[in-house]
Amino acid sequence: EADNDLNLDTKYAKKLENFQRALDGSQEVRPGTRIFADTSAYLDIVINIAYFNGFLVAVGQNGKVVKIDSIGAVSLIWDDNIASALNGSPSGWTTTTFVSFTIFNGELIICNGQNKPLIVHNDMQCEFLKDLADDSNANTPVCRFVVTHGRYLVMAGDIAAGNEDLLYISNTDTSGTWVGDSAPNDAVNVNLGSRVPSGDSTIKGIGRFRDNLMVMFEDAVLPGTLGTFSGDDHIPSFIDAIENVGALSHRAIKTVGEDMLFGDISGVGSSKRALITGSITSNRASVLIDPAYRQHVGELKSTLTLEDRAWAIWDNHADNFMLFIPD
Repeated sequence: EADNDLNLDTKYAKKLENFQRALDGSQEVRPGTRIFADTSAYLDIVINIAYFNGFLVAVGQNGKVVKIDSIGAVSLIWDDNIASALNGSPSGWTTTTFVSFTIFNGELIICNGQNKPLIVHNDMQCEFLKDLADDSNANTPVCRFVVTHGRYLVMAGDIAAGNEDLLYISNTDTSGTWVGDSAPNDAVNVNLGSRVPSGDSTIKGIGRFRDNLMVMFEDAVLPGTLGTFSGDDHIPSFIDAIENVGALSHRAIKTVGEDMLFGDISGVGSSKRALITGSITSNRASVLIDPAYRQHVGELKSTLTLEDRAWAIWDNHADNFMLFIPD
């Protein structure tokens, strides 16, 4: 809708209070919510939640993990006491501010970037992710980001100095076998910093787009292909780069059918495959709200705040991509 012939700026509702977008695109009153489960007996602050095997799995800032069933009953599945009962009597997780999840081979993998990753089995028992042949997690990476891509578990976000651009790819079909573990083992680590054409080379997140692994940086995206071998050596291929787009946070990246949406410092971008060439292209999906978007993102001076607390969700019932940024 336009004001008049002299002012042709598009008009839109950039801010709704207690309203939301309805299924038909109109505005409707936002319904209230009610408490489904109270986790305060175990968790101090809920950092992230995933749905797995009929349960909600929630991780607290205190490093504990609970499962929540369909009627809201909460049960503890990870803490120091549960960890100490494992072989070697290890400690549990320390305080954490970020968690990412993925499901690989029907099991839930949880990473926080500070401790060795966890695995939740189908029976909802939780333990440290480890190499089954060696019965050890000595070579398992400590990373913030985890994603499943085809037959591989992929991690990134190693905060150790010099490893910020390192991508960790597991052995084929095995979540706990990494570089350094016993053979047979085709796991591989890839340094991507030299392939980043602009911006910082620290990996901000990883995602899936059809047959490509998408590695996101501050101002670039590297599409990669896994599963290419030279003899017994796994040789991941990263031969292209998309400039001037990136990611705020690993949790702000969502795969939506044959599309991929992600929030960066300038707006919400999307990736699609070109019809003729098959190459991956990027477009802005947030043109109308970019000024308001940049204002709110710009008010957050802490990079860590954006990485830890910005997140997105795709509501497939309402056909909405929702990006949440701290106020």
